[in-house]
Amino acid sequence: MLAPMAIAHEGPAVIVSSKDDLMQWVLPYRPGPSKLIDLRTVRNPMYPKDIEPVRFDPTTSIQTVDDAYTTASTLLQMASTAYGAGAQQVTDGGTWESLGEGPLAAFLYVASPAKTNLGMRWVLQAIQKPVLFEDDPVDTPSWSMAAEEVGIPELKAEIDHASEMDPKQRDSILFSLSKATRAWLRMALREQPEGAFTPEFLDNPQATVYVMAPGNGTTAPAAVTLIEQLVERWREKTSQWEDLSRLLGVIDEAPNTAPMPRQANYVGEARGLGANLAIAQQASNQTDITHGPIYTEVLRKIFPAVCVMHGAAEEELLRAAAQERGVQQRRGEAQSVDGGRNQSGRLEQEVEWQELMSRSPDKARLLLRGTVGKEVYLPHVTEFVSKFWPKMAQNRGVPVKPVAVG
Repeated sequence: MLAPMAIAHEGPAVIVSSKDDLMQWVLPYRPGPSKLIDLRTVRNPMYPKDIEPVRFDPTTSIQTVDDAYTTASTLLQMASTAYGAGAQQVTDGGTWESLGEGPLAAFLYVASPAKTNLGMRWVLQAIQKPVLFEDDPVDTPSWSMAAEEVGIPELKAEIDHASEMDPKQRDSILFSLSKATRAWLRMALREQPEGAFTPEFLDNPQATVYVMAPGNGTTAPAAVTLIEQLVERWREKTSQWEDLSRLLGVIDEAPNTAPMPRQANYVGEARGLGANLAIAQQASNQTDITHGPIYTEVLRKIFPAVCVMHGAAEEELLRAAAQERGVQQRRGEAQSVDGGRNQSGRLEQEVEWQELMSRSPDKARLLLRGTVGKEVYLPHVTEFVSKFWPKMAQNRGVPVKPVAVG
């Protein structure tokens, strides 16, 4: 289902998955420029020759202080997600996370192209150095260097305030910052591509970014930060009334690869952002693990369209759709022992939720805006491209023969 959606989309796309198969299906039918961000720990991975591996450094997308604060907030929320449910309350209720947001924003801003362009490696080193020793070089990545280089009085005050705290309190903030940036520490320990991804790449309506994110969630903060930076970029472009192609975000196994803390926000206002998110997961209550049951219930109610596959245990979604259909008057007739007939009427559900369940593996129930929607047929990718790709290729002015992947 995800591959046909990505193939049919006429605009830039970011495709997140823990496996190579989705990329292998889509790549031949999206002939525009392609880049790959591999967040996995796979040794000596094989990449298609027509795709450019790049690394993801969140500081490269930071141009303003607001960008730095948004990225810092995302990283701290993701740190909480990795340690349990309740990510939505991190910056409101987490004491050390709240105190660490300002300093982390300062570190990110200093390392961005807006200031020194030293990148995420510098941030990792600076966070671990709240105090300089006498024999440390002046340019040692540290809290004091960040305070000197930031050039924004308010951000400098954030670092100075944290530095002057009691050592135990300061170390608690340091621990929060370390949790927030741990995904990049893991990636820094292995060889990375020299080129860094920049969001401007997706200004090309035919561009595609493939993100390989491990299913164990170890580098999920990187995948989530990338997606949220792209969505925020499209928000800005939309608010400036730019002529842009809609961005498609395809996220497979989302609770494991990219559990976005702001997912409900983005789904609720997706049309106005110029971006669409297609999110796949085994069951809707997987989100309970990372965000809690209340957040899961919100997501169930606000998604404009939900495709319930054959065998999916989604009673809540199907029951709500059946209830929306309403009730109807049903009449019954009974015959008494003396030959008389008694008629009665009662209100019953027009359709029961069990009737909405798909009975075939190649069909699914597409719930539209909370209604019963319709049953749809899900062709295999090979069937989809054989039927529809020739016409799509003709309309797009690209060769009908798919690009060879090797």
